[in-house]
Amino acid sequence: MDSDLEKKPNKWNILSVMIITFSMIFIDSTVLPVTLPTIQRELGISDLGLQWLINAYLLSLTVLLILGGKLSDILGARKVCIFGLIIFALSSACCGFSNSEGWFVTSRAFQGLGAALLLPATGAILLAAFPAHERGRAMGIYLGAGSIFLSLGPPLGGFITQYLNWRYVFWINIPVACISLFSLFLFVPRSREHKGTFDLPGFLTLVIGISAFVIGLMETPRWGWDSYLTLTFLFLGIALIALLIKIDRRTEHPFIDFSLFKSKSFTASVTCVFLAQFLMMVTVFWAIFFQHILKYSPSVAGMITLVANSPVIFMAPIAGYMTDRFGPKIPATLGFSLIFIGLISFINVVEKDNWYLLFPTLIIYGAGMPLVLNPCFVTAMNKLPTEKWGVGNALRQTIRQLGGTIGMAVIGTLFLHREINRLRHYFKEHPITQNLDPALFENILYSTSPEAEFSKLPLATADAIKVNYIEAYISAFQLINLFSACLALIGLAIAFFLLAHKPQSLNPEL
Repeated sequence: MDSDLEKKPNKWNILSVMIITFSMIFIDSTVLPVTLPTIQRELGISDLGLQWLINAYLLSLTVLLILGGKLSDILGARKVCIFGLIIFALSSACCGFSNSEGWFVTSRAFQGLGAALLLPATGAILLAAFPAHERGRAMGIYLGAGSIFLSLGPPLGGFITQYLNWRYVFWINIPVACISLFSLFLFVPRSREHKGTFDLPGFLTLVIGISAFVIGLMETPRWGWDSYLTLTFLFLGIALIALLIKIDRRTEHPFIDFSLFKSKSFTASVTCVFLAQFLMMVTVFWAIFFQHILKYSPSVAGMITLVANSPVIFMAPIAGYMTDRFGPKIPATLGFSLIFIGLISFINVVEKDNWYLLFPTLIIYGAGMPLVLNPCFVTAMNKLPTEKWGVGNALRQTIRQLGGTIGMAVIGTLFLHREINRLRHYFKEHPITQNLDPALFENILYSTSPEAEFSKLPLATADAIKVNYIEAYISAFQLINLFSACLALIGLAIAFFLLAHKPQSLNPEL
């Protein structure tokens, strides 16, 4: 996805512009979860609607990321970056003005489109600006700055939500986008356009297939597992993805090059990346749990979440050193082990509400992520021939985002099923609530005016419902952490048995 620049610009100015542009996407990845409880109370959004606010963005980004890369090659990275900035800024404004669940979710999907255009384009512009012997240094600064913004998202979101208004979490993107757009025109020269082919059938099959599968998973709490809608969407998704594999194997210029999976190391590496991104989605529920159950303010919840994200700043270079010195197996295996320990410990810590035990647990979890992601990113690319780096990088990023959107769908569905089932059980057990339908009170605790709703009920009944909800929520929360811990063990096994145990040579043939 390299783009030839028409003149020799100041490469460090270009790096600065790309960091500013990239900062919006990185902050947006972590800023929202801590604001969700406040958004839910103000807009009366359902628990499933909250999950869609996260997954509409991830799903759109996942299915359109390769498209962004293709367009960068064909139309030029600078032009695509401009389009991405405009779409991201406008959709951010729409998110801030949202007053309904449908409008909000749609705006988030368009944000994902903007990010899908920006991610490949910024990387292409940066690579074109630096000579080959300086690209490693430039990308290190670029991704290091991104890690800092990633860590700043939760406390920034908590501070804005508590002391200003959650809508500014999205509106803050507008001036940043304007600065990026102005700087882009000022410092980044036009990128040369290239002729290229576009596999439209493969693209449409991917978009519809993944979207159908994710929608089917996400909507099972509303539709039920035995609903014809659920079964139709899930079957359609699986069938179209299988069809995509068959179509792209026969296409001269496929949308996804499945031949890359002939490399065992590439397949093992991207599978570990998929699982790590899948496991990251459990942290969305952590930020909500801190406020709903532990009763922390948004700013405090944001600072606590920062603890889980901050280890990436110092663990990323350690992971890089370990990969160069020992190969990917040792750091990735250690990473999944730390993630497992963190998740198991988290189940016990939250019950006690001991902040001094909570912080070490979050640090252990956060330290594990870069030990998995960094070695697997490097290994996935090193095992490919140079001429396949572009398509390999796009596929790697798509699989990572796919892990996030599938993870959000599965973990969210598991959480909601457990919550409503336990709630029904608790309602039947308690004499005061055994004749009430729990579905009628599903979102009463987090509605726009819960106290007004509870005031209509006898005091003993209202108190019993609150206790039942808290117990059901804790039960569901513990289940998704336990489920995630089991997946971490699967990732550990894949890393231990399939990743290389010594440093890899560059660009071996497939």
